[in-house]
Amino acid sequence: MKNQCGFVTIELIFIVIIISVLATLAVPSMTRILDTAEVDYEMKTLLSEINSLQSLNRNVHYNPSIFKDKISGNAGHKLQINIDENLNRYIITRNGENFDEPHELPQGFSITCEKGLSNEIIPGETYSGHIKINSRHNVKRYLICDSVGRWRGDITPP
Repeated sequence: MKNQCGFVTIELIFIVIIISVLATLAVPSMTRILDTAEVDYEMKTLLSEINSLQSLNRNVHYNPSIFKDKISGNAGHKLQINIDENLNRYIITRNGENFDEPHELPQGFSITCEKGLSNEIIPGETYSGHIKINSRHNVKRYLICDSVGRWRGDITPP
């Protein structure tokens, strides 16, 4: 009986306390890291949409075999992005019709146009103002248009 090896109850209690303290410290930082990654993804997705629409809007002639029946009518009408701040989504439209499915932001996120920027953005044109994407834990990302119409993402407000 004298050579028994094992944990005493008090040792198990200390191990449980240490693990619970470590978990209490790790969970908020992990949720913040995941939230930052998610808002970065949303910013880069919108920036990618804007950049691809810029290149399409620069071209006068579209190849109908690539876009099938999505583009029709006058080639002078530009593709644009309509930001719906109430529903936290954006839609690519042409001639007032949806060009693609709406892109919904995750639950708890918000998207706003600030500093005089309207909710209808035609990529390739110059704007004053920026788009702000705000996550559920208040992580903010900004899409900023410079003086020649190029868009960039940033973590600091302009």
